[in-house]
Amino acid sequence: MKNKYTIVILFSFFSILLQFFFAPLLVVNSIKPDFFVIAVIYGSLILMPIPSMIIAFLGGIILDSYSNMPLGTSAIVYVWGSYAMGYFKKFEYWLGFNFTVIAVLNILIVRSFLIGIYIFDTEMSFVSFFISRVIPETIYTFAFAGILFVFIRDYVQDLAE
Repeated sequence: MKNKYTIVILFSFFSILLQFFFAPLLVVNSIKPDFFVIAVIYGSLILMPIPSMIIAFLGGIILDSYSNMPLGTSAIVYVWGSYAMGYFKKFEYWLGFNFTVIAVLNILIVRSFLIGIYIFDTEMSFVSFFISRVIPETIYTFAFAGILFVFIRDYVQDLAE
């Protein structure tokens, strides 16, 4: 039997490494994908809510420790995203169109909270920051999530059962 926890932890660790080393290579107009959000979404679909929230929190702390964000801000946002994804999973068939809509909204909400915390340090308004950064980053991240979903959909479904 496959150990779900080990697989989700390894996937989360791999996504953090991708975030540190591969995402800077994909920057377009200061917009880069958030690979850890993808790991949070898939982890929330595979695991129960509490373990996925713990992994999201620890991953967020690791990401915060290497960024200019205050320690814990990303962690709290990723925990919230993990909870929201786990909550919506029980209402919808997540392998169809509904999963796509929920994942896009979840990434958008998580990114806007993260950017909203960051915006307190800038002169830009939240609306202009949302339009110029959050929406493009959401689309960019979702493109990677969709590509990954095509390849690992059956595997994730087997783990989630």
